[in-house]
Parts: sequence; structure tokens; C-alpha cells
Amino acid sequence: VFFLLGSAPRSLLRERDAGTLARMRATGTPLAAVLAGKVLAVGVVALVSMSVVWFVTWWVFAAPWGPPLAVLALLVAFTFGALGVATLVSAYARTESQADGAITVTAFLLAILGGNFLYVGDMPELLQRIALATPNGWALRGFVVLTADGGGLVDLAQPLLAMGLFGVATILLAVPGLRRQVVRA
Repeated sequence: VFFLLGSAPRSLLRERDAGTLARMRATGTPLAAVLAGKVLAVGVVALVSMSVVWFVTWWVFAAPWGPPLAVLALLVAFTFGALGVATLVSAYARTESQADGAITVTAFLLAILGGNFLYVGDMPELLQRIALATPNGWALRGFVVLTADGGGLVDLAQPLLAMGLFGVATILLAVPGLRRQVVRA
């Protein structure tokens, strides 16, 4: 998901370098509309791709994920948190290649720290706490609440809030970098 979500901010770099961004700005199109369009398009694709995984594993393998509305809320929150991270990393890159490399390193680091490779519950307490500094860790905690604990949407309040705040914080941190990129256009 991180790799996919990084394509929106990376395309801003590509369009800046190609001069397309300056031409869009010359038409009077608000920059916020350009950014929102990129983010929304990539966010929808990421959400659809995760939903396909959800549907296929449920249908083909009969893997229970929990109540559908709760799963959807968790997928949306994770997409938002991951989008914030990808935007933050890309916003301060100077080139598209730099952004690609930084997103790759960040995605793997967050996957390792968040518990995507090893079950966080089997880790020492310190690593369990570190996992909660990542959107991955909160998403996995939410899926444990839904599947192992039999929880529902109400039980996801903490993971949903954490991923939402993570997304807002990282996007706010990215704004100065995005502005600098646009000024260079």
C-alpha cells in the first residue's frame, strides 16, 4: 500500500520537473484541487486493492476478517495513515528517484517495526510499544480486535483514532515540503 500511495506525491515531482504543474497553475486551477485529485485517485485505488484482498481471502479461503463495516473503517483509516506517511516522505524529496528510495526504505522499516513480518504479541514489551508508533501496528492491532477478540466497530475507536491522527500529523508535516515543490514549479 505504501508503494502505491507514494505514486501521488511522486507524480507531483514528475509534473514539476516536466513543467506540467506550472501549466496547470497557469490555468487558474487551484493547487489544492490538483493535490486533492491526485490523493483521492490513488487513495481509492489503494482502498480498492485492499478490499480485493479482503474479499478474495474471505471468499476463497473463508478467512474471517470481522464485521464488514468495521473492516472497511479499518482499511480506510490505514489508507489515510499510510497516505500521510508517503506524502511526508515524498514532500521533502528533490527527485522522483529520491522519493522512490525513501518510500521503499520507510515502507520496509514501518513493516518491520509495525509487526507485518513477525507477530507483535510475541515480541518484547518495548517492541510492542514501538509498533504502536506506526500505522501498520495500529492496523494490525485493529485486525486482532476484530478477528481474535471478536470485536466490532465500537471496539476499533483507539486504532481508528490513532491512524487518523497519524495521517493528519504526517500530512501537516508534509505541507511545507509540498509548498516548496510547488514554488519551484
